[in-house]
Amino acid sequence: MSGTVNDVWTAVLHKDGSFETKGTETCSVCTIGSRTGSFSAQWVFTGAYLPDGTGPYTGTLVFKSGTSGLAGLHGSGRFAGDAVAGTETYSFNYLFAP
Repeated sequence: MSGTVNDVWTAVLHKDGSFETKGTETCSVCTIGSRTGSFSAQWVFTGAYLPDGTGPYTGTLVFKSGTSGLAGLHGSGRFAGDAVAGTETYSFNYLFAP
């Protein structure tokens, strides 16, 4: 997946450093596989800011719709990262169907 996404989200941060977030993601010009178009998705993730200075989190994303070359996009996946380091990896399963 490549492109610039726009996220709108809310987060709850607890005294113990744990957090939960949820939001929506849109991309006007993104490429998934060999197809280019726009999509929208919903996601949630949880994590914690730890005493060692890291902020690991894990979450899931579900594609909700696609247009143009991404019309018929269906799928979901998992992602994980570190909120402090700003790193993230992801793996999505998707298909294009009417």
